[in-house]
Amino acid sequence: MMRVRVSQRVSAQLFLSGVATSLVSHSQQQCTETPVADGEWELRHVSAYFRHGARAPIYGVSHEGVTDCVWSACASCAAASRAVEADADRVVRLQSRDGGRAPESVVDAKQRRLLLPGGCRSGELTELGERQARELGSQLRGLYGDALAPRPERLSARTTNVARCVLSLRGVLQGLLRADAPVVPVDTVHASREWLTVASGRCARLRQLWGELGDPFDSPRSATKTAVYASLQAKIARAGVPLKDAMIARASLGAPLPWDLSDEELRALDLAAAEEVAMLIGVGVIDRATQIELLRLCAGRLVHELRSELVDAGPRTLRLVSGHDTTVKPLLVALDAYDHRWPPFCACVSIELYQHKDDATKRAVRVLYNGLTAPSVAGSAGDFYVVRDLGPLDDFLELLEPIALSPADFECACTPRDTMDNPPEQTAAATTGGSSF
Repeated sequence: MMRVRVSQRVSAQLFLSGVATSLVSHSQQQCTETPVADGEWELRHVSAYFRHGARAPIYGVSHEGVTDCVWSACASCAAASRAVEADADRVVRLQSRDGGRAPESVVDAKQRRLLLPGGCRSGELTELGERQARELGSQLRGLYGDALAPRPERLSARTTNVARCVLSLRGVLQGLLRADAPVVPVDTVHASREWLTVASGRCARLRQLWGELGDPFDSPRSATKTAVYASLQAKIARAGVPLKDAMIARASLGAPLPWDLSDEELRALDLAAAEEVAMLIGVGVIDRATQIELLRLCAGRLVHELRSELVDAGPRTLRLVSGHDTTVKPLLVALDAYDHRWPPFCACVSIELYQHKDDATKRAVRVLYNGLTAPSVAGSAGDFYVVRDLGPLDDFLELLEPIALSPADFECACTPRDTMDNPPEQTAAATTGGSSF
């Protein structure tokens, strides 16, 4: 029987439409083993969506806090990335989802032009991030090795076309499969067509809605109202808040924090950024229609694909999807499992599909997440815990149905309204604000 490690007293609160709804309340001894299900059910399929591992900073790279730190732990990842791009890697073979060679990564081309002190490039996976990915793969092997016996022929893999995500998937596969496993084909798409992250650049309606939201710092429940965040603002102006990205990257290396920042202030900064971006997904938005529309535009295509995967899943199969914080976070909100925290490095949502042993028409879904058990805001994710108990597949599909958008429906939903007050160029700050997009 498959078993899962859970953490002590796991609970989450989801705030939508201004109402606090109790989502999960699990109480187990930390690091004890608990049966996944009774003997009536057997695991049929798992879809695991995860964030990449620790990386060099992307935002604020010309500011103090980045320029005064040595970023030198990227050499092995850079070499692995070159091998993947040359189609010479022994673990993964990156390919276009439509067939043929993978498209050029426009994200990597842009970020690699930014050389940081010590030799890392902006956004590059670090050696720590590589280890975190392998550890996640080992976790997945421990969870599903007996039930699924993961083998390349039963495995499908997908990644955004960004090197840190490709290499994180590579690390997960190293931790999951035998060392002599054949090369695994990995699908990707050009950034201009990607739907694993929020597609604000090609969705005018989403940019329009963001422009109408106002300042998330004015939210009545804002984490920025705390005394801790007030002390943080005294040290760093609001314009410096996007440096959260750099502070997390810096802390992940074990480097001291600048400006005499404390760990408590770093947590406050992380919570403030999490709240800011969550509002862009619809969390905390009072108007229910706007809330749902934001979530559909941010996660609709991903959710549409997930629903199709579960309906069509073959027996004993595993799907790995490597993305970003902006992959994991909207998915958590869509699943009614958002914990109001920033997804840590290698945060993973594992969606399990079960089939009744005596009645193949009966299927059920359970959802695990490892993000809340991260030891620190700059650390990797910890043990998995249950965020949705085993329940009928039909109920799960019904939960996601109002959010799911087919490719054609997404294009239609992204058409801006005639009542738009601000043209896209005036709301561009919304697409680059915070520290995630």
